[in-house]
Amino acid sequence: MVSAASGTDCANGGVAVTDGYGNTDYACNGVTGPAGADGTNGVSPTVGTEPAGANCAHGGANITDAAGDVAYACNGAPGPAGPAGTTGQTGGNVYGSTALAVSLDQGLTLIPGLAETITVPANSFAYVSTEGGVETESEATDGFSATGIYLAVDGVPLYERSGTLDGAQLVEPANNGTLTSAVADWSMSAVVPVSAGTYTFQVAAEGAGSGDTAEVSGGTNSYNEGTLSVLILGD
Repeated sequence: MVSAASGTDCANGGVAVTDGYGNTDYACNGVTGPAGADGTNGVSPTVGTEPAGANCAHGGANITDAAGDVAYACNGAPGPAGPAGTTGQTGGNVYGSTALAVSLDQGLTLIPGLAETITVPANSFAYVSTEGGVETESEATDGFSATGIYLAVDGVPLYERSGTLDGAQLVEPANNGTLTSAVADWSMSAVVPVSAGTYTFQVAAEGAGSGDTAEVSGGTNSYNEGTLSVLILGD
């Protein structure tokens, strides 16, 4: 038994049946009937918000079908509160506002613009970093300057707080025999453990006892402009 295409044997197609003697008979499809009438339009269910109450203890949605029957899809009960999150981080960046002239015997002096006041929450520490340039004012071909650069908190250098050399750097710009007004850069960082409170983080400079006066940092248009970055992180 095989399908018979529309044609002489079956005008509308059908099935060809061949017996064991090679005789073939056909079971043909009838003529396609007329199209039936359109059915009535269906009614889509409607969905609304179900407030917390007898049907849904924690609220949810109500679904109404064409017959007016209503079903509910309810919200589950709230889960338990999650663990407390870690303390967020905060911080800031400041930039030098003008150059500071530092003579060879000058005491500790704050660099203009390099101070940032931040409130530190409990169980936190500060990561402090700074960089900038120091230029010797010497015009001699063998001239130089020697300047100490220090990270400080509330006017106190870190090395005095910690008893180590953290946050301290000696910068010595030296003319090379041809060029004068040599520049040398400082770059350093330190982790500062502090208790909760408000602190002013600073960068300061002092003369190291030899060489000529130096210009430390500078303003916006200076290549020597210093920067100070403070980041407060939770333990």
